[in-house]
Amino acid sequence: MEMKSYNRLRTTLAVMAAAFLCLTAYADDGIFLAKPEKAGSLTEIVGEKANEIDSLAVEGPLNEADFNTLWEMGYKGWLEYLDLSKAKPEGDRIPDNAFFHEEEQAEYGSYFKRGMMPLPYLNTVILPENLKEIGEHAFAYTRIKSIILPESLQRIGIGSFYRCPALEGKITVPDGLKELHGHSFAECPRITEVEIPHSVKSIGAYCFDKCHNLRTVSFSEGLEGILFCAFRETSLETLVLPKSLSSITDGAFCDVTTLKSIYSLNPKAPYALSIYVNGGPAKKTKTSEKPKRFGQDHIYSFSGTPTDIPVYIPVGSFSNYFALGWARFTNLTECEDLPELPHSGIEEMSAYEENIADASISVRNGRLIIESGADLGFTVHTPDGTRIASGKTKAGTASIVLPEGVYLVRAGKTASKVLI
Repeated sequence: MEMKSYNRLRTTLAVMAAAFLCLTAYADDGIFLAKPEKAGSLTEIVGEKANEIDSLAVEGPLNEADFNTLWEMGYKGWLEYLDLSKAKPEGDRIPDNAFFHEEEQAEYGSYFKRGMMPLPYLNTVILPENLKEIGEHAFAYTRIKSIILPESLQRIGIGSFYRCPALEGKITVPDGLKELHGHSFAECPRITEVEIPHSVKSIGAYCFDKCHNLRTVSFSEGLEGILFCAFRETSLETLVLPKSLSSITDGAFCDVTTLKSIYSLNPKAPYALSIYVNGGPAKKTKTSEKPKRFGQDHIYSFSGTPTDIPVYIPVGSFSNYFALGWARFTNLTECEDLPELPHSGIEEMSAYEENIADASISVRNGRLIIESGADLGFTVHTPDGTRIASGKTKAGTASIVLPEGVYLVRAGKTASKVLI
């Protein structure tokens, strides 16, 4: 008798616990509220309702297994709205491929992959408040309509929002990111505006490629490199390029047929020739020759853009622009009244603003040599815009050891391309 009473009591408590869990899992506005106490328990909380839930808020720890559950709810179920603002993902990071599983989502013909089946209904995601990183391809191929990137964000991985056809409006990159990686927002045709802070040093290859309705991009002083096809086939009309920008690589603004004017603020001119022309990694090539890796359309940074548009540059800088790939523009105009970009006085600009002396840049015995009669700041970049060395030289001669390759070197008023 006592044993039967004990069993009945245990069953009753289990039922009450289950009922309590269900009660705490619903919010008054119809959003299913999950409050996991430990990572890895989301599947247990949503239970059999996983594929029926269309709106979900998560408050508590999440791990990769939990994100897999969220993906399944979006791919196999009805999940449309996801609030992660109070979630705490491991490492403050959205995992790689969190909402994109290539093998499961691939559509195949008789032999070959034809395309990707996106999560059918997921259109709203609110990111965690203290998020630091979004993993590679985390939201690729989703139907999300907008995204607010938290100020805490420090990294956006390769292809994080690749091919999100419904993502629209303005993308504001938070101050703190140092680099926008390749394909981050590529082929998102409804993005119309992008704001990039001064903390971003490099915009990766194909970052906003084929964002066909992208009409406005706001740069800040601090940006140093724009890589391959970063803004190809966009609808930009005006470019204001910061004084800090030193390199624009192949096809970065390729086929931007809507471009009406360019303001380039760097008196030393950003390098705008293909790395496969006049000093590629393997050998020197005549400008008239066709590179083996790319067709002729990809030789220059602005291939396919109008060549007769006004390009406004600082007074006294014509010869620099003419030598570094801007000669294809027929309306290069020196101008005193150039716009000023945000953060024009930041510390990172000292290498560009303070160095007023000339220098001699050469290569001897496989070493980079910088000679000057004054203390100078110098920077060394690869042709794709990556800074690999910087510092200040004391009056006299500085000798710098670098691996074999092609480099863009700036010291004082002098800029030079060298082959080691």
